[in-house]
Amino acid sequence: MAKVEPGPGSARLLLVDGVSLLHPEDAVFDAMLEGWARQQRGGRRLEPDTIDDRA
Repeated sequence: MAKVEPGPGSARLLLVDGVSLLHPEDAVFDAMLEGWARQQRGGRRLEPDTIDDRA
């Protein structure tokens, strides 16, 4: 079975494998928001103010 790579903006691209997190829920949530913001900047070419307002 082929390995599936995470898509652009995936939280998996921001979290480091093998690292124990002190507050995993916060770290995953922050990574999700950053991944979402990257998708908005790259794919939709939104302005930073628009992204900040929506976040």
